[in-house]
Amino acid sequence: MKSQKLSVKNFDGPFATHGIGLYTPPSKPNVVYIYAINHLPNPRWTPGSKTEEKAASQIELFVHTVGSKTAQHVRSIVHPLIRTPNDLLAISESEFLVTNDHYYREGFMRLVEEFIRGLQCWTDLLHIRFDDKSVDAAVALDSIPTNNGLGWGPDGQVVIGDAVGGHVLFASLPGAENRTMTISHKVPVDCVVDNANFFSDPYAGVDGKDYSGYLLPGLSNGIQFMNNFKDPSFSKPIAGQVWYLPAIVGKDKSIDATKLRKLVFKDDGHTIRSVTTSVLVAIDPATNGGKREGWLFVTSVIGAQILATKIDFATALA
Repeated sequence: MKSQKLSVKNFDGPFATHGIGLYTPPSKPNVVYIYAINHLPNPRWTPGSKTEEKAASQIELFVHTVGSKTAQHVRSIVHPLIRTPNDLLAISESEFLVTNDHYYREGFMRLVEEFIRGLQCWTDLLHIRFDDKSVDAAVALDSIPTNNGLGWGPDGQVVIGDAVGGHVLFASLPGAENRTMTISHKVPVDCVVDNANFFSDPYAGVDGKDYSGYLLPGLSNGIQFMNNFKDPSFSKPIAGQVWYLPAIVGKDKSIDATKLRKLVFKDDGHTIRSVTTSVLVAIDPATNGGKREGWLFVTSVIGAQILATKIDFATALA
């Protein structure tokens, strides 16, 4: 239950980060490549500008050796298609996926974009490849109205959150030549789906049960978020929750997932404000009296802390 704060080398900022993705090469198990979205202020923007946006968002790449206290900045990755990046998924040292969560950056049309989502789709998901000389970007998906968080499922599956739509989608990775992605199916969730991810049960089979499945964190009420997120005191509540889907739901699209989903966490926004991300870490039953339990960590986009709560798998996930 300890964290290590890393000092950053060869990077002076500013650094207004959002989604982060990690990649460890199979041949270098102690090396971690850290991709981080940076909503860099645009130095060319002025209040009267009609051609320049306020943000010049880009991706920063760092490398960290496990056990050290530093992360070395490798490079910045810039491309015109990276407009409003929200989250990314690291595929290798030189390849990643990234979502643009909006087309309009602010104002009335940004609201229109969200509320007429059934009639028009403006957001897209990009496949980025780069080397020392160039950055190559392609639109891999453009059919999700409010695509948001990205996560890994089993066997190279990509898990995508359709935020305002309240869906989690299951997709394939883009190919080397045909860089479009294929969506297998989607499942409705009773919240604004943000950063979905997959929990792989490391102790599956200890008691004959496998609790692997998908965690789906998000806001309980999007309107409440819009009304309260600018509160500078971080005190106005923004309710959130975390849902769980067993692993079979991501494999078999014929299953009625609404009968299998479980609400594992819910808060009115006073304890943890604006739930957007969750991670489940299993506790070794050999050190826990044989009990199958785990720590659920919950974080937020506009909050002041991380919440951790212990859950009983048989009660919460079965």
